[in-house]
Amino acid sequence: ETEIQFDYHPGKTMFTLKTASSLHIWRHMHEDLEASTVASVIGEASDGLLYQEVKDESIYNQLFQAMDLLDKKEKSVTVLSLFLIALMKNSGIVPDVDECVICGNKQVSTISIDDGGFLCQDHMREKGLDQMPASDLRRFRPLVKGGLEHMDLIREAGGAEMEDLRILVEMIRRHAGISMKSFGLFERLFSH
Repeated sequence: ETEIQFDYHPGKTMFTLKTASSLHIWRHMHEDLEASTVASVIGEASDGLLYQEVKDESIYNQLFQAMDLLDKKEKSVTVLSLFLIALMKNSGIVPDVDECVICGNKQVSTISIDDGGFLCQDHMREKGLDQMPASDLRRFRPLVKGGLEHMDLIREAGGAEMEDLRILVEMIRRHAGISMKSFGLFERLFSH
């Protein structure tokens, strides 16, 4: 966030810049490679998914909140997952985690990246996918339903794991056509 002062003159197209100052520096991110790398992924994802008109200006508040949480040393995988979900919601490609995306069965067994959400046992088999542990599905749902503003609750529920993040990144790649190169760097450096 930056504060800028300039001389404005109606009818002119060029203005003189008087001052510019950063309102938030987020010092920790400049000192922490993991936080800086996540900030790069956030920037690349924002650039790719916000190419259209932003439907909800709260996405800018989400961006600020994500940077603030990274600066406060919050778990980077969780912050990035929640921010990507906010972008996905804005773009209309958020995963369906209420029921099987094909038949509406509430008893779900896996996540289908291609179908965009949970699948029941029958459709999981039909698609040739593996069953996921119920604990993974229970962890993934609050991530999608919540948001950065619910970080305390998400943290208590276990936050996000690298596999959750990989699913979200692959959904963005398949459904929005955006490959995030900076995520590859993050994954190579920090998936332990």
